[in-house]
Amino acid sequence: MIFDLDPAPDVPFEAVKLAGQDLRQRLQHKGLESLLKCTGGKGLHVTVPLAGKDKWPVVKSFAASLAEEMVAATPEAYVATMSKAKRPGRIFIDYFRNGYTATAIADYSVRARPGAPVALPLDWKELKSLKSASQFTMKDVLTRVKNKKYIPVAWHKGQTIPAR
Repeated sequence: MIFDLDPAPDVPFEAVKLAGQDLRQRLQHKGLESLLKCTGGKGLHVTVPLAGKDKWPVVKSFAASLAEEMVAATPEAYVATMSKAKRPGRIFIDYFRNGYTATAIADYSVRARPGAPVALPLDWKELKSLKSASQFTMKDVLTRVKNKKYIPVAWHKGQTIPAR
């Protein structure tokens, strides 16, 4: 399951980091562990490894309900609709990537943007010092690999969507 925290241009990155922490805590309260990734763009991805037992519509419905829960709690900070008109000053909690044919940027992908930033998985402890979602280059990735700094292994704990 994936959540793309996509800020409007006028939203500071510190707010995106807070949104990531908020989402992580909400997932933990539902018994789900999550992983963090800077996208190499403007935002963050929060992913939840699942056991593959839940069907796509169930996962997307759960993700939608969690995004709507965040919007209801803090409507001045979040939006969960694709409408660009409703996004100024807010972070779009994009749960639509949980559809069968939806895509998301893969770990370690170089983005076609100035400076060639990389989508990089991070340890949650790194969030505090993160300056932007596009601060890492392939040179940084190679340094991290050499220093064995947080290289996540594909894993899951048999997590399934909690019953509502």
